[in-house]
Amino acid sequence: MSPSMILWIAVSGAIFALWAFQMFRCLFALSQAAREAAAAHGGAWPSLPEQLAQFAAFACAPEHARDRRLLLILTALVLATSLIRFAMLSSG
Repeated sequence: MSPSMILWIAVSGAIFALWAFQMFRCLFALSQAAREAAAAHGGAWPSLPEQLAQFAAFACAPEHARDRRLLLILTALVLATSLIRFAMLSSG
């Protein structure tokens, strides 16, 4: 395997690891917020409306803007690395 291929795999893997970390970080934060909303109403587990309300808050609330932006950038990078690799394989 060529050094450039090893570098490409390492960079792609690092970008994917960062994306996975950010995605799980966001999902765990949403889950925690939904559990807190359920606890405020005396419930042990969040209902579907409580969970959906947290997803809507994540999508719109200004306090989540940094997380949304970082997740969007990392998602674009993951897709770009896949597309670039596909283009490299297709060209020969």
